[in-house]
Amino acid sequence: MDRLLLPLTAMLLGHGCVSTPRTELVVFVESDLARPDPLSRVTISVRHGERELGPFSDIVDPARSDARELPISLGLTNRTVGEDLIEITATAANRDGDVVSQSARVRFVPERARAICLRLDDACRGVVCAEGTCAAGRCIDASLDVDALPAIDAAGVDAFRCPQSSHTIEVGP
Repeated sequence: MDRLLLPLTAMLLGHGCVSTPRTELVVFVESDLARPDPLSRVTISVRHGERELGPFSDIVDPARSDARELPISLGLTNRTVGEDLIEITATAANRDGDVVSQSARVRFVPERARAICLRLDDACRGVVCAEGTCAAGRCIDASLDVDALPAIDAAGVDAFRCPQSSHTIEVGP
């Protein structure tokens, strides 16, 4: 038995020594939704090809002791990177229902970790976009240029902050 265990342990440890950069998207969700209408929940849903992942929800109601503060984040990894798009949607809700959402369409970058900032804008309340998503009160294309997304490493996730003056999803002319 010990003779079998030693080679198996050596094989497993040998595989652990090889470090491959991760293929990951880290989604950060922030909001400027005005008070006195507090948010109660932020939900992130992910569509990868035909698969629906999630939804992943966080309680953000400041009246609750188990609430998280914005921004919230979600890491998405992919072992097989293809040409297919991933669509990520963040939705803010209060006690009356959904208030606003923002979406992004992007591809994974092999062996790279990128940050995506979704901003749930107060200016997007009541804005319904037949195509694309809402940013700063306007409907825009939800497709992101992955090369323009900020790189992020495991140590930098907690310290990362979305730019205050601009959105990752840029508002066009």
